[in-house]
Amino acid sequence: MHTTLTGSPVTPRLSTRGVAGLFVVALIALMFVIREALPYFRLTDVQFGRFLPHRAWLIVHITAGIVALLSGPVQLWLGLTARSIQAHRRVGVVYIGSVAASALAGYYLAFNTTFGWVFGTGLALSRPHGASRRASRSPRSGAICTSSTRNG
Repeated sequence: MHTTLTGSPVTPRLSTRGVAGLFVVALIALMFVIREALPYFRLTDVQFGRFLPHRAWLIVHITAGIVALLSGPVQLWLGLTARSIQAHRRVGVVYIGSVAASALAGYYLAFNTTFGWVFGTGLALSRPHGASRRASRSPRSGAICTSSTRNG
């Protein structure tokens, strides 16, 4: 349930469980970046393998994805704890921009895959950035989840 904020602001407290959950998400994201994404920055032909013809698009996809993966938990933390709404908004803009850039490069890669058009179309239609699109609309429409709507 969403509501429009009116009156005095409520400072939500993030539970120990919430902190632990965000920490686990951030840790998984960091492990993925280290194991799967950073090796592509060796920039060797062997590392790129079948992606070699599209390496520039892959680097854009990976770089923007790293920014999204690492800024996402920070943005959630700032929003859920209401520590700094300005920082939350700035990190949110970075997050949304990086998701958009990664999605754009991902679409290019999907439609130019060496696995055929059916596979590429399936990748393109998966639209994993949909949640980010919905999240970017919430502040503009005034629909903000408060602690009273989150718990009730």
